[in-house]
Amino acid sequence: MRGCIAFLLHVLLVLHCPLLGAKGLVPDQHFPEAGRLAVSGSTGAPFEGIGELAIGITEHFAIGFITSASPTIEAFGFRIRGVLYENEDNTFKLFARFPFLYYPQTSMRSDALRYLTHPVLTGEWMLTSDVRMQAYVGCVAAQRDVLTIWNTLGSGIACPLQRRVVLHAEVHAVLRGFQFASNDSWIGELPIVYSLAFTYNF
Repeated sequence: MRGCIAFLLHVLLVLHCPLLGAKGLVPDQHFPEAGRLAVSGSTGAPFEGIGELAIGITEHFAIGFITSASPTIEAFGFRIRGVLYENEDNTFKLFARFPFLYYPQTSMRSDALRYLTHPVLTGEWMLTSDVRMQAYVGCVAAQRDVLTIWNTLGSGIACPLQRRVVLHAEVHAVLRGFQFASNDSWIGELPIVYSLAFTYNF
């Protein structure tokens, strides 16, 4: 059920973001300006709530401090991202992001989730309506009693709501090779990672 809701939200965002974008107002949800802060809040699955405080180190590198919460467990960590390539007219860039979460409440239990990371290589295209479209290739690694790794493929979209606020959504399929991961091995209810988020750039 959650997967269907996420897919519908994703489709609606794709259809309506061109109406929300304001020409010339293109804040970036991943890279705050150098020396500036950005705060983000998101909801989705398997992370029901994530908050981040990020700072731009340079125009092409940023680091954020994140916390994730569900009704029964909390996690803390960081997320770094850096641009690997950007074309001259700024309509395409390739960047990597590396989040890492630590679960202190369960770190002493061998069968529970202790660490989680989801590194992603992202290709991002700027559309004429000031909307950003993304394609993702990555993996999820989770440490329980053993380290388990899944590969991921996904897509996303981001559009400015006003001069400093960005609405963004993304969906990743969680795979083992070319097949969806089985529900008994994946950490969530369905083998997908999705989020709907807002970012405010100071």
